[in-house]
Amino acid sequence: MGTCSQEPVLTYGERAVRKSFNPSQNTDVAELKTLAAAFIDACERLKAEGKDARALSVAQTNMQQASMWAVFGATS
Repeated sequence: MGTCSQEPVLTYGERAVRKSFNPSQNTDVAELKTLAAAFIDACERLKAEGKDARALSVAQTNMQQASMWAVFGATS
């Protein structure tokens, strides 16, 4: 039978910043998205531990926005 190529399983943070979307393979973009994804994943962990979910969700949203602006800055 044929082999099945599987996409790597992305974390919530990696999906939130669309980490796999970097068509130019820009290393600055990859670094920025990795850092933003780690922050978002840390917020998810804190929410799972019962911390203030609303505050952490706001932080995640702002990190997504910061990540988009940083990528824009790195690629302009």
